[in-house]
Amino acid sequence: MVMAFLRSKEEERVIWMALVSRLVTTGLMAIQDGLFEDLSTSAHLQYYPCNTGNVHEYDSSPTVGYMERLVEEFVPWDGVYFMRIAQCGYESDQIFAFFPLLPWLMRGGGWLFGMVYRALYSVEEKETPMHLVRMVYGLTGVGISMVAFCGAALSLYRLGLLVVRNKSIVWLSTVLFCWNPASVFYSAVYTESLFAFCTWTGLVLLEQVQRIGDGRYWTCIVFFVLASLCRSNGTLAVWFLLHLYVSNMLRGYTPSILAKVKHGIMTCLGCACVCAPYIGMQVYGWMVFCRGQAQQPEWCQARFPSIYGYIQQKYWDVGFLHFYEKLIRLPFVVQSIPVIALSVSACWTWTFFSIQRACTLSLVPFDSASWYIDRVRGTKQRLEYTSCILEPRIGPFVYHLALMTAVATLVMHVNVATRFLSSSPLLFWYLAQRMLNGSALQQYLIWTWLFSYIAVGTLLFPNFYPWT
Repeated sequence: MVMAFLRSKEEERVIWMALVSRLVTTGLMAIQDGLFEDLSTSAHLQYYPCNTGNVHEYDSSPTVGYMERLVEEFVPWDGVYFMRIAQCGYESDQIFAFFPLLPWLMRGGGWLFGMVYRALYSVEEKETPMHLVRMVYGLTGVGISMVAFCGAALSLYRLGLLVVRNKSIVWLSTVLFCWNPASVFYSAVYTESLFAFCTWTGLVLLEQVQRIGDGRYWTCIVFFVLASLCRSNGTLAVWFLLHLYVSNMLRGYTPSILAKVKHGIMTCLGCACVCAPYIGMQVYGWMVFCRGQAQQPEWCQARFPSIYGYIQQKYWDVGFLHFYEKLIRLPFVVQSIPVIALSVSACWTWTFFSIQRACTLSLVPFDSASWYIDRVRGTKQRLEYTSCILEPRIGPFVYHLALMTAVATLVMHVNVATRFLSSSPLLFWYLAQRMLNGSALQQYLIWTWLFSYIAVGTLLFPNFYPWT
């Protein structure tokens, strides 16, 4: 049935390759988790009853059975918080760092299981074994990540055909995504797969939009909203909406004043919808912790109160250059150098090919980069790969990746850059272009980087050791 939605044999190959990569990664996680003992974890937090206050204050782990331990092995690190939200909702301020779409879907899986269980065994809701419900939450999360990853790979392939328009680059970039260095997070109860699927599907639809306000435009908005419900950086999708509107005006696609105003209103509505989940989280946090409280947290007194910004700084020490203050974090900086270097190189290559074009945010049309073949010495095929990455239509993705790279390097914990920047399609297009143009040694080094990070990640991550 799934294959009926695919348009070609190549798309079937994309789905199969994505599925195989997830099975391999998940298998490696299970094997290496079974072979090695876990580091001290916070996985026990999911076992406390709901509404117990700040579960971090407990000094000991509750007694749990075999089934709970089985789930725990596949839900490390942030997955614990998603499990907790699915089970109990937003109990404490720290949990507001995690957005609700994935927990909602996990809770939906648990609800379906509970309904079937009660029908089969004729029991009340309170009699449904909670350890089984938690297991279903975890399995639902893993299943969602696998399905969403396959969808993300397909959307990346289709987006490449629309933007890059070179089948060699498009196919190789999809292969690189399936074996990307952050693969372990795309197989766990994390938002990486779901976020990539929603964002890239929205971008595919946006590239197919004939005019602002048509059916595909609003469907694109829906996917961008879902991406914003996954993660806070989903709000960056407003850049693509604004870029489409301004470029349409500058190129005369909206000739009448009335059409310009109409399209402007629709663009503003679209941007408001995309930002609504983030704003909604801040409002909800304010209502829970600030409204009517005798003792309010300090962030409630801010002119524009933001629980998200507050907890990122309080619990994770997120801030400008904060990550570099401790020498012990140096290995994490080294670990992120490859992806940071590739991202900077991709943005640099496109930007300095035409400074004039870059200064207009690629909004003002200039000559196509196809004339690059006549300007630079080299084989025609090799220059064809390079010119695809230099086209003006790549521009919106360049600025999107540049902003994400700057934030990851200067503000966030730089060790998450590998998985954070993997949500940019340009990263894989550029990497594919470098491999097609590069020497055998360069190709070997890139594949070594990818598979070594997968091997180490599937060892450290499920055993609760720090990894990206």
